[in-house]
Amino acid sequence: MKKQVFLLSVLFFSLLIFSGCKKKQNTVQNDGQLTDYNQAAIERSEQNILEPENETSLSEAESENQFALNAQAIQDNVEEMSNSFSQAAYEPEELPVVTAEEIPEDAKPVDENEIQENTITDSKGRLKIYTYQNEILIPEVENEYTVLTSVNEKKVERNYYDSDSRFVKKEEWSIPDISSAKIIKSQEYKYNPGSYIPYEKVIEQNNTITTISYNENSKPVKTIVSLSVDDEKTEKRRTVLISENHYSYDSENRLVLQTVKEQEYTDSTYKKIKNTMNKRMEFTFNHGQEIPPDYKYYENNDLKLSKNYTEIAGNYTEKIFFEEGYVVTTIYENNFKKKDIYTLNGITVRESDYE
Repeated sequence: MKKQVFLLSVLFFSLLIFSGCKKKQNTVQNDGQLTDYNQAAIERSEQNILEPENETSLSEAESENQFALNAQAIQDNVEEMSNSFSQAAYEPEELPVVTAEEIPEDAKPVDENEIQENTITDSKGRLKIYTYQNEILIPEVENEYTVLTSVNEKKVERNYYDSDSRFVKKEEWSIPDISSAKIIKSQEYKYNPGSYIPYEKVIEQNNTITTISYNENSKPVKTIVSLSVDDEKTEKRRTVLISENHYSYDSENRLVLQTVKEQEYTDSTYKKIKNTMNKRMEFTFNHGQEIPPDYKYYENNDLKLSKNYTEIAGNYTEKIFFEEGYVVTTIYENNFKKKDIYTLNGITVRESDYE
């Protein structure tokens, strides 16, 4: 009954304020998306550049000759590979933060002469409905929560607060009519007793569930992305894992380790796992705050990229590791590429200098 009253109220006051306004379609962006570490680029380069011409074993000299023939192709691709990896070199992803408010999409100037403000109270003087320009605010008490419903020409939101005035939930609604009203996105915050810092945030949108766990310093320590799918046999919904991230920090709250597990399924039923990718990113702070941390990136325990910095800002060495013992080392000075060194099983077969 309360839901119907809420929906009728929202529709009624929306029609009063927004009659004559054009409908706008919003694009809803997903939270908690993970960074692309360019696995496709690695596989493409390995297949096109590093795949042997035949399966017969070659002598060491023949291997070096073959590598020399392919060196130019590697050189053409190494810059693309380096740039792809470098995008994730300092931060594995934009870590989710604990926040309860979003920045408004726009702030249009208002003509003070056209301001329309209305307040409706009950018999005891309590606020029931407040309107300002093209916005409606409806305060309610629902169970143990205080609920503020906000309606404007772009969206309908419901914000929930507990008895300690902590922000605990946010819902974004689509209400084209009462029969098809639905929540399109929700965010829920969980707190320990007596604490005003949430230890967990759960985001639900488009059947995707993102759960973020925080430590006492509001730093994310775990992020799990799951998908809610229909089970044809039980006719119920079940949850399948898409990805899982873990974060570790040093005594100065600097990220020093991130591990990622990603699962790919054979088809849209999500019953059989096709592939599991494990990634690891290590950050080592050797030269203070002004020099980026040394960095290593692994896939399924295989080292794919490393960066080692010197005490001089802008001077560092980057290595990209391919299969079959191929390594491309790039030396940078003042953030400019100075030299590429191509090696096979530790033997230098080619060098390229840059002005």
